[in-house]
Amino acid sequence: MKSPKCYQFRLLPSSVSGIKLKFGFINNCKKRINFTIFPYIHFPYLHKQPSSQGKPSYIGMAHNITFIPQAMNQKINQFTHIFNEALDLPKEEHQAYVDKMSGSNPELRQRLLDLLDSAEEASAFFNDLQADMYQSLVAQDVLTGTELLNYQIGEKLGEGGMATVYKARRADGLYEGEVAFKVFDKGKHHPELAQRFEYERKILASLSHPNIAQIIDAGATPQGVPFYLLEYVNGQNVVTYVQQNKLSLRQTLQVFLKIAKAVQYAHQNFIIHRDIKPANVLVDQRGEPKLLDFGIAKVMENATLPTLDTQAFLLTPEYASPEQLIGQSITTATDVYLLGLLLYELITFEKPFVTKGKDLLAIHEQRQKQAIKSPLKYARKQPQPRDTTGISADLDTIVLQMLAYEPEERYGSVQSLVEDIEALLNNQPIKAKAHDWLYQTKKYVRRNTALVGLGGVLVVSLLVFTLVYIVNINQALAKAENATQQARLFQKESEKEAKVSKQVSGFLVDLFQSSHPDNARGKEVTAQQILEKGYKKIKKTKQSPEVKTRLLITMSTTFRAFHRNKKSEELINEALETYTKEKQPNPVLLATLYQEKGILSRDTEKPKEAIQFLNKGTQALEKLPQRSKEANELLSSLYGKIAYIHRQQNNLDQALIEAKKGLAIQQKIYPANHVGTAETLFIIAGIYKSKRDYKTAEQYQRQSLNMCKALFKGAHPGIAANLGNLSFFLEKQKKFAEAEKILQESLQQNQQLYGKKHRSIATAYNNLGNNAFAQKNYPKATEYYKKATAMSEELFGRKSSGVAIYLHNQARVRFRQKQWAEAITLLKEASQINEIKNRRKNLAGNYLLLGRAHNERETYGEATKYYEKSLGLYQALKPQNKDAIARIHYYLGQAQVKTTQYAQAAPHLEQAYKLFQLLNQQNNIKKSLELLVSVYGQLKNPQKQQEFQQLLSSNKQ
Repeated sequence: MKSPKCYQFRLLPSSVSGIKLKFGFINNCKKRINFTIFPYIHFPYLHKQPSSQGKPSYIGMAHNITFIPQAMNQKINQFTHIFNEALDLPKEEHQAYVDKMSGSNPELRQRLLDLLDSAEEASAFFNDLQADMYQSLVAQDVLTGTELLNYQIGEKLGEGGMATVYKARRADGLYEGEVAFKVFDKGKHHPELAQRFEYERKILASLSHPNIAQIIDAGATPQGVPFYLLEYVNGQNVVTYVQQNKLSLRQTLQVFLKIAKAVQYAHQNFIIHRDIKPANVLVDQRGEPKLLDFGIAKVMENATLPTLDTQAFLLTPEYASPEQLIGQSITTATDVYLLGLLLYELITFEKPFVTKGKDLLAIHEQRQKQAIKSPLKYARKQPQPRDTTGISADLDTIVLQMLAYEPEERYGSVQSLVEDIEALLNNQPIKAKAHDWLYQTKKYVRRNTALVGLGGVLVVSLLVFTLVYIVNINQALAKAENATQQARLFQKESEKEAKVSKQVSGFLVDLFQSSHPDNARGKEVTAQQILEKGYKKIKKTKQSPEVKTRLLITMSTTFRAFHRNKKSEELINEALETYTKEKQPNPVLLATLYQEKGILSRDTEKPKEAIQFLNKGTQALEKLPQRSKEANELLSSLYGKIAYIHRQQNNLDQALIEAKKGLAIQQKIYPANHVGTAETLFIIAGIYKSKRDYKTAEQYQRQSLNMCKALFKGAHPGIAANLGNLSFFLEKQKKFAEAEKILQESLQQNQQLYGKKHRSIATAYNNLGNNAFAQKNYPKATEYYKKATAMSEELFGRKSSGVAIYLHNQARVRFRQKQWAEAITLLKEASQINEIKNRRKNLAGNYLLLGRAHNERETYGEATKYYEKSLGLYQALKPQNKDAIARIHYYLGQAQVKTTQYAQAAPHLEQAYKLFQLLNQQNNIKKSLELLVSVYGQLKNPQKQQEFQQLLSSNKQ
C-alpha cells in the first residue's frame, strides 16, 4: 500500500507564538512540521504559494488555523463533531451550542467560536486546499492497487457529482465477487457535499431490496477521506439494455415495473430518490435492474434519518420535475414524474423534451407549456417500429398522467402507477383518465370561470376549446388569451348584435367541427392548420361585413398569439379594408379593429404607426354621445396602450396624459375598488418613477396598494408587487425605516405566496440588503445579499443572472468597507456569469466597479483596462446612460494622470466635463476642470490651461 502524502505548512513569523489546541501547543512558528489534514475542518486565512520543488506550501496566520497532527486524529473527533454540528445551526445559536458542548474547557470553547466565525471566509480557500489534497489521492489514481478493509482497490469505473467509483475485490479470499468502492470526490469537496455523501451512505444502509444496489461496508482512508463499498452491478443503463436487446414493449414494461417497485419500496421507507434517470438504473447480466445513486435523495418529514437539502447543484435538469427546477416542495409525486420521463424514453428511445442549450427557467417553461407527443404512436412510427403487441393506447394515458405538470394531477403514489401498468399488461381497465376534448374543455371552464361566463363569448370559447384539444392546455390558453379578451367586445344588447353573434358562432362551429375527436378519423390536426382552413373559408364566406370583420379579428389575434405576425397583418388589413367601407360602421367594432392593428404595429416595432391606429380607435369611441360600459372599457384599454408606447419612447408627459384619461374612465364605470383601476394606478406610479418624481409616485403606489388590499384578502401578487415598488420610492426619499417595514411585509407576502424558496424571495432579500446598504448598515446588507445569493444559486444554479446581481451587490458593500481584494473577487465571478448570459448592461456595471476597486488598490493598469471595457459597453447601450459614461471618462482620465499619461487623460477629462455640464452636476464639473488645469500644465499647453482655469474660476463664482 502506498504511504499517504503529508503536506508541509509554513507559519508566518508575524503570527502568534504557537497554534493553540485543546490538546497542547505547537511552538516555533518558523519550523516545518508534517501534518495530516482532517478533511472536515476549515482553514481560514491561508494562501497557497509555489515552492522550488513545484509542490504547494501554505502560509497563514497561526491563530486562525487548525492543524491536526497525526497523533491527535482520534482525540480530535470530539472537536470535529461539535464543529460540524454547530455549522448546521443558525449563526445566532452557535455560542449557546458551543458553551453546552465544551463544558469547562475554555480553550476548546474559544477555538470553536473562532473557527465558526471564520468559517464563511474560509470556504473558498478550503475548497482549493481540498482539491489539491484529493488531486493527489484520487485523480492520480493512487488508490488503485491499495488495500482497504481487506479489499483490493482496482480500476476506476467513473466519476459523479461528488464521488469517484472504483472496482474492488476481497483480498483475503472470503468473498469472490467484485464490489464497487465509492470514495468522496476530490474536486467537488464542500462541507454540504461531505454531509450529503454520509447521508447517502445512511440511506443505502436503511434500504434492502433486490432492485436497489446494496451497501456492504464503509470507512475512511488513512487520509480521512470517506468511502463505502456497495454491490457492484456489471451491466448497462436500462435504456441501452432495452434498445440493444430489442425488448418488446411488454418486456420493457415488465423491467420498468421492477424499477417502479424499488422506488415504491424507498417511499415506504420515507425516502424520495429525486434523481431517477437511465444512468442511475443499471441492468445486470441476469436482466435484473438495479436502482443506484441516492446522492440527492430526500428523507420525508416523518422519517428518523437526518434531513439535508443540497440537491440544487446536483440534479440533472433534463431529468428533473417542474417543481425541482424552480425549487418548490419535493414529494413522492416528484419521483412519479421522473419515472414518467424514464418510461417515455424506454418506449421511444427519445426524451419527451429537448433541453440542450436551455437554462433551468426555460426548461421549466417547456415542461409547463409544451405538449407531449403520444409515446405509443411515436414508437410505432420508428424506422424499426417497436413490438407493441398486446399494448393498448392506455399506455399513453398512463405516461401522460405521470408527466402531468401539476403534482396533484399525477398518480397519488407509485403503487397506483404499478397497479395501472399491471392492469394494462393483463388487459384490464386502468384507473388513469384520458384527457380527452371534453375533459380539457371542463378544465378550461374551471380555470377561467369569469371569462367563460361572459355573455356572447361562445364564438371564442369554441376556438379556445379547439386549441386546448389540439395543443397542450396551458399553451393553448396563453395563445388564445387575447382572442378571449376580444370576445368581451362582441356582446351587444340589441337584437342585431344577437343575430350577428349567432352567425359568427354558427360559422365557427361548422369550421371546427372537423377537429373534434369523433370526426378527425384518427388524423392529427394542428391548431395552425385549423386557422389556415378558417382563413380560406372566411375568404369565401358570404356573411355580412360585420360578421366577416369579427371573424378576421379573431383569426388575426390568434395568429399573432402564435407569433405569425405577417399572417395576422394580412388578416387585419383585409378586415380594415372590408369594414371601413361601411357607411354606418359599429364604432366599438371599428375601435377594436384599430386596436388590433395598433398592437400589431407595436409588436413589430413601429411605434408611430401604432399610436396612429390606436388614436383612431379612441376617436371612434370619443364621438359617441353615450358609451356603454363595454365601449368605455375598450376606450380605457386604448388609452393604456398608447401610454405604454409613449413611456417606451420616453415621452413621459404624454404617457401620463393618456394613462390618466384611462384612469378617469375606470373610476366612473368601476366600483371604488377594482383590479383594472389598481393596475392603472400602478402604471402611473411607474411613469412618475421614470420622471424621478418619487413623492408623487409614492401617492399613486399607495392608492394601488390599498385597493389591492381591499380586493384581495391575504397574500396576493398584486400586493407584493405594490409593496416592492413602494419601498423603492420611500428609500429614494430617504425614509429608510418606513421602507424597511414595507420590505419585511413584502417578504412575508412572497413567502406566503411562493413558499420559502422562490425567485421572489431572493429579490425580497436583495431589496432588504439595498435598504441596509443605503443606511450604511453594511453587516446587515451583506447578510441579506448572501441570503439572496444562496437562494438564487439553489433555485437556478451558480451561473444564473440573479447570482451575478447579488454578487455585485456584495461587492458594493466590500468596496464601501475598503476591502478591495474581496470586492474584486466577487466582481470577477459576477462578470464571468454576465459574460456567459450576455447581460451587457450588468456587465458594464461590473467592469466599472472593478475599475474603481483597482484604482483604490493603485493598480492603475488594471483599472484602466476595466474602465475601457465598461465605457465600450455603456456607449453601445440604447438609450445611453450619460451619467455612467461621464463618470467613466472622469475615472479613466484620473487613472491615467496617476500613471503620468497626461496626453491620454486629457480627451477623457474634456468629455467628462462636457457631459457633467449637460447633466448639470456642479461638483463633478468642478473636479473635472481642476484635473484639466493640472493636466494641461503638465503638457506645457498654457493656452488650454488658461482656458480651463477661466472656466474653473467662473464655475466657483
